[in-house]
Amino acid sequence: MITELALYAARTPNLSEQEIFRYAADLPAERQKKIASYRQLSDKLRSLTAGLLLRHALKKCCDTAVDDTNLLVTDYGKPYLLGRTSINFNLSHSGDWVVCAVDKQPVGIDIEKIEAHVDLKLADMFFSRQEFADICSVNAFEQPARFFRIWTHKESYVKAVGTGLYMPLKSFTIGISYDSQTVLADEGRQLWFFKEYEVDKDYALTVCAAHNHFPPMITIQDVLED
Repeated sequence: MITELALYAARTPNLSEQEIFRYAADLPAERQKKIASYRQLSDKLRSLTAGLLLRHALKKCCDTAVDDTNLLVTDYGKPYLLGRTSINFNLSHSGDWVVCAVDKQPVGIDIEKIEAHVDLKLADMFFSRQEFADICSVNAFEQPARFFRIWTHKESYVKAVGTGLYMPLKSFTIGISYDSQTVLADEGRQLWFFKEYEVDKDYALTVCAAHNHFPPMITIQDVLED
């Protein structure tokens, strides 16, 4: 039984394609198909790491195994466990990292590698006016980090709600608080809480939860240990 929000992160291991499929052999068939569908080795590694990390997290948090019979996906693309509404989880990956959140309430997590430069046209396209102004208010050197901090807040929120990108990112504003915890009240007045974590200085990472009981740190896991 899940008692509290648990967070895990794993760096993608350095494996050959043959080794990838050897480690994937015990994962659900759908995950194996997904891994095989990628052409790039880096994409195969991220997908493998995501499957292994989710298996570890669910086993550790609630002694639950993941297989082809219980792992399903909503119409919005959010995975869930059949008949286990008290188990909520979310995955994200970018660059060399995969992250996972498990909670008894809806939760979202997002990690993004901070690129050296960002196209402000993207911010204008996907962010609200207030968020766009926030990015433009800092110098060009600081803009990429600010952009990805806002992006991970917004992504983690739509993933927690369960709509994914079916909810336009421009349709809501998250005013990031830089000296205290960020809170968003949605249209139904549900409060959503956000917390940032650092696993790598070159990445932005945000967790969104329906409560403010966040663990002090994220657990770094070697997925090959299992």
